[in-house]
Amino acid sequence: AASDEGLKGIYVKDIPGARIDIHGKLYHPTWTRLAAPVPGETSGEMSGAPAVRNREIFLRDCVNWPDLGKIIVTTSHVKDTRGYNFNEEATIAEGGVTCVTVDGKQYGKISLTSPLQYYHHAGEEEYQCEV
Repeated sequence: AASDEGLKGIYVKDIPGARIDIHGKLYHPTWTRLAAPVPGETSGEMSGAPAVRNREIFLRDCVNWPDLGKIIVTTSHVKDTRGYNFNEEATIAEGGVTCVTVDGKQYGKISLTSPLQYYHHAGEEEYQCEV
């Protein structure tokens, strides 16, 4: 109908039997939280963690995110402004998404193409940075 033209979206109009097919992939979950802290290359806050944890991060959930996909790791700093930004964008390495089992529980493990620079917190029963 003529009134439909004001609607936003994709629609097929005035062609008998016409249809539209949309294909894609469901990435699940679309976000999760860190299961282990990231020490960060520029941070002395967690000097006991191995440096490899700047490039290999562990997640609370297994994921099916794509190779070379982009992720964001949120900051754990209290102050988060444009001029004081510790959020980080990273790229997933080829074959970098796996699921690991620790003490009978499954966790996601993501390998990155380059190390994260800043500390990202992941407490057991408290705050965990989001990915």
